[in-house]
Amino acid sequence: MKKIIYAFTVCAVVLFTGSCSKDETEMFTAEQIDEYNFQKVELKRINDYLFEVTNNDFYTRYYFNPYSVGDEFMGLKEWHGVCAGVRNGDFIGRNFDWECSETPEFIVHIPADGDRHASVGICNSNMVKHAPTEDWLSQMLVNDISNNCFDGINDCGVCAISLVVHYADDTEATLKGTKPGSSFSLHGANVVRYVLDKATSAKEAVRLLQEANIYGSLGEYSFHWMICDEKDNYLVELINSKVVATKAEDNPIERFRKPVITNFYLFKDLSKQKVPCGVERYGILEANYANAGSAKGMFETMEKVRYSRKYDGKDPSTLAGAPDLNWYSEYLAHMPNYKNTTGPLLYNEFPKTDEDRRRIWRDIMSLDIERNAISKFENPRMNPMSAWTCHTTVYNIKERTMQIVIGEKYDDIIPSATTSFKINGL
Repeated sequence: MKKIIYAFTVCAVVLFTGSCSKDETEMFTAEQIDEYNFQKVELKRINDYLFEVTNNDFYTRYYFNPYSVGDEFMGLKEWHGVCAGVRNGDFIGRNFDWECSETPEFIVHIPADGDRHASVGICNSNMVKHAPTEDWLSQMLVNDISNNCFDGINDCGVCAISLVVHYADDTEATLKGTKPGSSFSLHGANVVRYVLDKATSAKEAVRLLQEANIYGSLGEYSFHWMICDEKDNYLVELINSKVVATKAEDNPIERFRKPVITNFYLFKDLSKQKVPCGVERYGILEANYANAGSAKGMFETMEKVRYSRKYDGKDPSTLAGAPDLNWYSEYLAHMPNYKNTTGPLLYNEFPKTDEDRRRIWRDIMSLDIERNAISKFENPRMNPMSAWTCHTTVYNIKERTMQIVIGEKYDDIIPSATTSFKINGL
């Protein structure tokens, strides 16, 4: 790990020193760049893949940073469908699914300051351009990590999680902004940070997002969110250049009225979506919803949709006998067929018959499972062939706490100093 960290350090320094002369100066003034100078930042190592950082000098203008992943990230062309979330009672569970890699996670503490709320969240360092280092971190990188938390909770009990949807199912105009005339623009990758900093309730979070111009993408993906507090659960999506938000139980689409979210538009008819990824995971979470009313039950529920389960199946009979082992529509969406150019037709529903499953196996799964099977590697992190669950977090809204599983080690969920975190000061 130390060799890896050292390599990251060298790469980060080279990239930083070699890039600020051109691209970055086109977006930042000299004063802004100076504000991001290298500074000593306390970084606590929890284990090889988990660090903890408190950012006291947070860059609160939410200026989109070219070092962040955002529009420049094009690494998701190989597969589709990432992440899942569910809320039951006091508990919110979230899987963050991404490519296998050696990059760690950051527990990010932001203290209260003026009109900014204290919060704790987590950033997967795949979401920033540079990797962490063992003995120093630039203020710029810490700000990137803070800005790009994809889930977290604040001192008011507002919890926000960010997921993606394929923008083939919406319009290019949406990526350019939901309210171009607004005086405040916010990149979609920074929405969770903004909500945690500013919102005293889920309802206020929705209002803040409706007043902002939300723009941008994550490679081929747009964003959507689940935002909750002690009493309300909102689903928030960007559709046809507008912020569409409502309480989960009031969703006009009846079948999606539980506070469950994966990677298709919950406010659009499935038949009108070209890449409806995550329909199967939604169904599994819905079917196991009753078990998710405790921290332990929530972890058990989220484990059922851990991403590497899609590689457990070995033959069509296995798939037919245990249909929850593979995420069919995500494999279908893997094919370059959302423009109807090649590959089989997309399925908007989970395949219901054995014949459907055999056909999917024949046309898609059998072609790819050997190349991407995580299970054949002793250490998946060293063999980034495809996606897995990088972290699972369970938030307790009432207690303002976070429990975490790093990777897919669901046997290590007993609350401890290495798995449980509170908002600083509470």
